[in-house]
Parts: sequence; C-alpha cells; structure tokens
Amino acid sequence: MNKKFFCLLLIIISIWSCEKKPEEITFIGVVKDQFSATPVSDVNVKLQAQVLQDNVFSTAYQTIASAVTDQQGEFLIIYEKNIYDEFRLLLTKEGYFYKIINLGTTLENNYTYSISGKGYIKLHVKNINPTNGDEYISIAWIVPNNAYFYCSTIFPYSSNNNNVDTSFVIDVNAYASYVLIANWKHDATVSTFTDTIIPLFIDTTYYDLLY
Repeated sequence: MNKKFFCLLLIIISIWSCEKKPEEITFIGVVKDQFSATPVSDVNVKLQAQVLQDNVFSTAYQTIASAVTDQQGEFLIIYEKNIYDEFRLLLTKEGYFYKIINLGTTLENNYTYSISGKGYIKLHVKNINPTNGDEYISIAWIVPNNAYFYCSTIFPYSSNNNNVDTSFVIDVNAYASYVLIANWKHDATVSTFTDTIIPLFIDTTYYDLLY
C-alpha cells in the first residue's frame, strides 16, 4: 500500500515538474516630472491591458502587473505573456495629477513617461491709482502646452470699476511657466504688463498685481 502511494506521489511530482511555467516579459521605463524633467520616485505604475476572454477582447482594461518607481524614477514590471490587445499605463502619486497613457498594442522598453505635480496661484489685483476718469483693466494668461489651468473665474477677465480689489485662486501645474498679461488704463494713459509665474510643488504662489 505504501509502495503504491509512493509511486503515485512520484508520478504527480513528475507531472507537476513537467508543466511549463507561463513565459514572463519584462517592461521597464522611467517617470519624470512633465515640466521640471526631474525623476519622480514612489509613483504607482499600473500596466493595464484589454485581455482576450472567450475569444473576444474585453473593452475594459485590466491591471496585469504593477510597480513603484525608485529614486531615479525607474520602474520594472514583469507580466505574464498572453494575448492582449491595447496596453496603457496608469500613473498615480499623491500631490500629482493622475495620468493615463495609451501605449497601443506593443510595449517599448526604456521609454520616459511624464506626470505633472499640483500647484496653486493666488492672484491679487488692486487698483492703487484710481481716478475719476475712464478706467479699465483686462487680464489674460498664456498657458503652456498640455498644462492644467482651472479658475472659477473665466479668463480673460476685465473690469471698468475704478476700485478693483479682488483675488483669484487658480489650480495649475507645478514648475510650468504661466505668462500673465495685463492691460490697464488710467484716464488717457494705457499700460501693458507681462510676467512669468512658475508655481511650486504643492504650494501656493502669491502674486500681487497692483496698477
């Protein structure tokens, strides 16, 4: 009885050892800040794909592997070889805007991906030279390509009030260069002013526009 059991056990072990392990694929890359171009550590990187199920590719993406970036912003993901359609990356980290990057049907190693940090601008606008004549001010922004910009007030902003004293809080990307453009008039004198504001990471940049 023991001999039969031992033989059966050997057969099971032999079959198990002969089973082919799923082939694994390595995918590596780097994550940097979109505007400062510095490596970003501790980014959660999820590799997602549309997986073949019952001979049909799923429309929803499934996470097939994940990793966290190191101090150099580098990540290494190992995933099982299978039949996939479209790939994408999901990048998340506290203090950053989450980002979805579509990768297509093939993955390329040693590619650099970007993620952008959050920052804030508090713009204070005040007329310090009010007159009894014709006055106005208009304010506009030049926003960098692919940069975030949100304010509850729609820009360009303009006012004919002689006693302007107001503030705006704007959600932006850290380290991006935002150009402030202002035009104002006191009586017959017209002035134009421009300045570049670069917000810091997870911080509020206070800016006074006194005209």
